[in-house]
Amino acid sequence: MSQDSPTALRLFLSADIEGSTDYKARNQAPEDRSPEWLEVFEKFFGEFPGHVKTGYEKCEHRLPVPPEQLESGKFAGDEIALFVKLTRHEEVLTHLSAFRKALDAYQVQWKEDGIDLRLKGCGWLAGFPIKNSEIHINGTTDFIGPYMDIGFRLSKEAIPDRLVLSADLALMFLDARNTCGFQPKATEKFKLRFWELRLLKGVLAGEPYPIFYWDLIHPDSQWDDLVRQEVPAEVFHQTASNLLERFLSESNVLRVPFINESDEDNPRYQPKPEDQEKIANLQGQTAEIEQTPTRSPDDLIKKAKTAKKASRTKKSK
Repeated sequence: MSQDSPTALRLFLSADIEGSTDYKARNQAPEDRSPEWLEVFEKFFGEFPGHVKTGYEKCEHRLPVPPEQLESGKFAGDEIALFVKLTRHEEVLTHLSAFRKALDAYQVQWKEDGIDLRLKGCGWLAGFPIKNSEIHINGTTDFIGPYMDIGFRLSKEAIPDRLVLSADLALMFLDARNTCGFQPKATEKFKLRFWELRLLKGVLAGEPYPIFYWDLIHPDSQWDDLVRQEVPAEVFHQTASNLLERFLSESNVLRVPFINESDEDNPRYQPKPEDQEKIANLQGQTAEIEQTPTRSPDDLIKKAKTAKKASRTKKSK
């Protein structure tokens, strides 16, 4: 893996609490005490990352072991976001599996505790610093950009029992499944499903967006049986892969992402010539910054005083 790569493709996964507003309204407390719902939510935000870590330990033995695991990102309302850098496309199966197991385990735990809350999940990809940016404010890291906007917008479309995937992540999921060489029986465990084409506000200028999802392990809803595609997994996945690649390649906004790492050997996810040019420019900018001599605060103060003295001298003339 190239440690000094100036680019990174990251996977983002969000877990959002369904029914939180109603639950909070029904579990208030006197003004002199903390509301009853607060403990439930604090426990979730504190424990969920640990459930994800346990999820990695329970992943299929044939899944690749990524060099990094999902780490907690920012909290937004009742939603927690996690992220990880990818070094190979097939790593998405491991990360998604761990996250899916965590969603399922926590939902089962709530059900056993009599807590009528449910979780909905969403995943997407974003490349940095091309198209998106990483910013650091007051010791915290945040990510912004059009692909982040699309991801959080897509997360609002999620419903319980389904792990919704962005179009590029769905394509990578299908390629990863094939790369891992799962047999037909195992393939059913990694069967992606198509939900629908949907207009997403502020995304693709009014063009419909294809939404795919992966079932949770123990879904509560039986209605999904009415909309599931009862076609062989191989047929569905090949057709979906072809449609997704065409959708991304024909889009003026989206694209098939690339992983600028030496470990990535799938041509679909290797940088294109135009990407290599952007990477070279980024490396040149990084080298220029590194070659710029670092000055101490005393040097800067001395320079400022000299400039001020020169300015006064010029005015006196």
